[in-house]
Amino acid sequence: MNKAVLLKGMPEELMRRAKANAALRGITLKQFVIEAIERGVNESAQPAAKGAGRKAPKKQKPRR
Repeated sequence: MNKAVLLKGMPEELMRRAKANAALRGITLKQFVIEAIERGVNESAQPAAKGAGRKAPKKQKPRR
């Protein structure tokens, strides 16, 4: 299934860096974006490590 995707509002600096990265790797911008999306989707699908992202409970002051 091929669908065209238009990303409006893409920051120019981010687009410039993405194009440069793709060129350095010898791949198309399209392939670079596909790989970046795949990495993001795969990372978010991984279960979080135990306690990751949680703040430690605050220490309570002793009662008087």
